[in-house]
Parts: sequence; C-alpha cells; structure tokens
Amino acid sequence: MMLDAASVEALMRSFLLGTGRQPVPIAKAFDGLLAAGAEKAELQALALLGQHRRFLRRWARRVEIRAPAFEDGRALPPPAARSLMVSLLSGKNGSVDDTLAYAVADALDRRKMKIHPFDLPRLDAFVRLHADSLGTSALAWVARNAASEEGNEDNPYSFVEKIDVSNWQQGWPSQKAGFIREQRRIDAGKARDLVMAAFASERAPVRASLVKALAVGLSAEDAPFLESLATDRAPSVREAAEVLLGRLPGSAASARKLQDCISRIKVQKTGLLRRGRALSLDYPATIRPYQQLQWAFQTFAGIGLGQLAEGLGMSVEEVTKGANDAVLGLVLAAQAVRESRWPLLAGLSEGRSDLWPILDQVEDADLGEGAVPALQAALIRPALWSELPAAAQWTKLYTVLRAPLSPATFKSIMMSKAWRALPAGTDDSPAAPTAAILSAMAALAPASERGDLRAALRSFGPALTSRANQGLNLLDLIDSA
Repeated sequence: MMLDAASVEALMRSFLLGTGRQPVPIAKAFDGLLAAGAEKAELQALALLGQHRRFLRRWARRVEIRAPAFEDGRALPPPAARSLMVSLLSGKNGSVDDTLAYAVADALDRRKMKIHPFDLPRLDAFVRLHADSLGTSALAWVARNAASEEGNEDNPYSFVEKIDVSNWQQGWPSQKAGFIREQRRIDAGKARDLVMAAFASERAPVRASLVKALAVGLSAEDAPFLESLATDRAPSVREAAEVLLGRLPGSAASARKLQDCISRIKVQKTGLLRRGRALSLDYPATIRPYQQLQWAFQTFAGIGLGQLAEGLGMSVEEVTKGANDAVLGLVLAAQAVRESRWPLLAGLSEGRSDLWPILDQVEDADLGEGAVPALQAALIRPALWSELPAAAQWTKLYTVLRAPLSPATFKSIMMSKAWRALPAGTDDSPAAPTAAILSAMAALAPASERGDLRAALRSFGPALTSRANQGLNLLDLIDSA
C-alpha cells in the first residue's frame, strides 16, 4: 500500500476535524484495501495512517549554535556564601564601599569566583563599584546597564579576563591602565608608543588614567608627548600631564615648581656641639590652619626627595631628619612612599601616629612589594593610640594595600588599650562607630586570626558584631571553596 500526499492530507483533515463533519475517504485513500462500510474501518484507517507516519523520513531541524557574547570561566561561590553576600552587600543595612565590601571583592577575585547571575540585580551597586575584581560577567552586567542608561549607545569596552598587547584596547578602563603600568616596567618606550597610538580614540577618563600610568618609569623621553597634551580637550588629561611634567628633573615646569617649594621652607641651625638644621614650612598669609595640610600636599606634589635635598644643599637623610614641622613631615612621608624609600618612611614615622593623611596622596602610586609591611609599620602604632582610627581610615588603608594585616600587626591591635577602650554603647543605643570599626577589623584580619577575632567579638553586643561576624563567615566560605 502506498499513500500519496493528497490521500494523507485528506485523512489527516478528517481525523482532526472530526469524522462527523468530514467523512473519512477510506475507499479512495486506500484504493479498495479497506471497505468503507466495514466494521471499525475508520479505526483501521487511523491505525494505518499512524504506521505510515512512523516511516516518514524527517529532515533534521537545523540547530544554530551561537557563540556566547563573552567567556567567563570563573566558578560560582558556594550556596551559603550567596545569601551572606546579599545580606551584607545589598538592602537597607548593606554597604558596598566599606572595608568589608572591598575585602569580599578581593577574595572573590583571588579565588577566581563570580557573582551568581541570579544575584546580579540584587547586588547591582556592589557589582558596579567592584566590577574590575568580579570577572567578565560583572563587567558585562555593568556595561549593559550603563549603555541602556545612556540611551542604548554601543559600549566601547569588551570583556577580557586576560589582557595583552593584542587586545588591551578592548579591555575595561582599569585593565588598560594596569596593562600600561606593567608594560612600563618592562619597556617604558614601547608602552608609551602604545598609549600614543590609542590615545585619540579613547574617552577622557581613560585618557587621564593612561597618562597617570606613565608615571611608572617616567623619564625625559616622555616629555614631548606630555607637553603635547597641554591642548587636550579634557581638563583631567591636562592636569595629569602637568603633574608628570613637574616630576621630570630638568624640565622648565619642574624647575619653577622646585623653586616655589624651596622658597616655602625655612631652615634654622640647631645645636651647639652637634650642629644641625631644622626645617619648617612658611605658609602663605591667606592659608588658614585647617588648610595647611592640603596646601602643602598640592605645593610639593611631584617634587622628589632628591630634588628637594639638592635644592636645599642637604642630603635626603638630613632633610627627613631635620623636618621639624608636622605637616612637612607628612609631605616627606608621602613622597618617601611614592619613591619606595621605606627606611626613610620608618624614620619619619618614629614617635608619630598621625601619618594616615598620606594615604590620600599615594592611592594612585605604583607601590612595590615592600609597601604592605612598610605602610603597616608606619601607620599602625597601637602603643601610641588613645583610641582606634575611624572606620573610614581603615577603609582607605585597605584600598591602598589591598591586603589584610600581618598576623603580628593584627595581634598588636587586639592587645592594645585602644581596642579595650572601644565604646560598646547599650542594647537600645549601640555605638555605630564601633560597629563600623569591628566590621573593618573583620576585613583586615588575616585568616589565621579570624578565630581570635570571633572570640573577642563576644564581649560586644549582637547589634555591634552582626556585620563583622557575617563578614568573617563569608570570607571563610570563599577562602575554603
């Protein structure tokens, strides 16, 4: 028996519409094989039609496999960590810019983990601020939402986990600046050529960050390019170039700035048997006391310790030892950090516990491996504290170091009088500053000291320790995954 297409179509129509409305053309379709009036002829026809359909050759449906918009090979965090992240980093009681939030982002980056896709909407603020540490999925989320907010403009950045010479222009802004800094350490001239070739096509914020990246390995060969930026349309780019030009020894801008600085330093001879010189700042008459620190940082920005010492006719060691002005000491300490002169920083910090303002001046500096222990030793002086620094200062320290404290340093804080003097408040009115400090301590605690910190937190009320304890649990989950 061979059913043709017309017969199959007629049979299908009859059975689908109903044999009462559309009689089954049995005799015609089956060419007399079935008698139209036979008992159960319609059921036999339906059975034969079904068998016929079974042996039809069906064309395979073409499946189009599309490549993903981006690759993200990072692992998902443990399920228990997801709920803690949502609790700590979103909602009314969450925070995305305190020390703990930065520590969580760094822990995820260190373990090569990403935010679960279902959690991206709830953690939107956290992802936006820390996207650089959260992988390509986070970058894609931020870029997609940024494009829609700006009117569906095409986003100029791609999503690359590893950046190199072939794809560096397609990376995220911070990736580009970081890549140029790395290349400057290898070949400063080649890195400058990369920046010059890509400069015209970049947006103003990226251009400014690329100029700042040239601070690594800065030399006189960079002067022509930096001088050409005096006509850049973005003020941030012009200012960044001007700062770097001021750091180039021998340039006209550097000479003028150095002379201005020298004129603001008063030198007095001290001692009878062991002669020395004491240095202090001569502030302009229009500068109020509360403005002195900011004025000093701005005035001396970009002037190297060697330049300053040469202008004063002294050695660098004599300049740092003779700094008899607290503000001048802060200026010299900030420059010592920029130049990675850790012994000088140690000398300037001797007997002082007020060097924390230098963190604002070195947050964009290219700090080497010795920066973490040196800055911890210079800034964290529990024996000199009457009270612990505020939470905001701990956050600034972490954003500069991007590392927990050393076990010895953390223990010295926990054993200090300042720690024991933390106000606990009452159950009805807990001390909010204390809660913020405890949360910062949870972020800064090395893994080996988290157990001792948990024990110490038991002396405070739950209202003060809730975020700190949750943060410790979350960091443990991430580190052990």
